[in-house]
Amino acid sequence: VALGEMGLDYHYDVSPRERQIEVFERQLLLSLELDLPVIIHDREAHKDTMDLLRKRRPKGLSTATAAQPRW
Repeated sequence: VALGEMGLDYHYDVSPRERQIEVFERQLLLSLELDLPVIIHDREAHKDTMDLLRKRRPKGLSTATAAQPRW
């Protein structure tokens, strides 16, 4: 059992980034309260995603990214 998929998606900028960060941080705090791992969504928001993960340090995680390899 885990919480997710949660995270940040800056690709289309439909939701304000500040709001996405606020909600994502609240979700990470909930995962800590419930002692559950998280499933992370990160699309074109890697720095902000990693900053929050380093700050809150959730228990275990899995990621879903849309990273483009650079050949």
